[in-house]
Amino acid sequence: MDMTKVAAEKARDMADEFFKLQNIDMAIKHLMAAKYFNPELPHIDDYFTAYRVHQLAANKKNCWYEILAIKDFNVDADTIKNHYRRMALMVHPDKNPSVAAEGAFKLIKSALDVLGNPVRRKAYDATISSESRSNPSKTTFATPNTGSPSTSGASSSSRKRASSSWGHIHIDPVSPSPSKSNPSKVTVVRCKNGKMQIRRFYLKAGEEVRIH
Repeated sequence: MDMTKVAAEKARDMADEFFKLQNIDMAIKHLMAAKYFNPELPHIDDYFTAYRVHQLAANKKNCWYEILAIKDFNVDADTIKNHYRRMALMVHPDKNPSVAAEGAFKLIKSALDVLGNPVRRKAYDATISSESRSNPSKTTFATPNTGSPSTSGASSSSRKRASSSWGHIHIDPVSPSPSKSNPSKVTVVRCKNGKMQIRRFYLKAGEEVRIH
């Protein structure tokens, strides 16, 4: 069994657990760990998209253009519909197994309901400040660089070799919402040359899983 794939699945599942607790930032960071272990993990990019829709909605109320990944607020109706269709393919619950998918789909549907209606869109646009219209958020749903800090500047082949040496990651579920006083324990098991090495460290609030 490829333990890096197992580690990726565990990190992905923990991401959903953090999301259930409304800790979106930690959920995304665990997804980053999952993608680091296995960049080909099924649906991983769709997970990122669903989580980020929720993250946008949590950080800024009614940010409909950003939710549909639209940078130019002056786009025509057809462009809005095309963005909606692309987003729907990524976050529809029938295609995206993440626990965030259903809510993300409802959010992009709400965005289309506003921006796809000329009257409602005009009223919404009137609420957007001139500054935000001239400098729209550079929203993107591309997967972030999830390479280990120790290998982020290395070639893709060296990153692959580095990641393949790690066999298992475990994030203690006792503390799904870590803080400085109550961090989550992370255990990483490394198998190399037939020998097992164990690393344990603590993940505090705002920190991500870093594998060296």
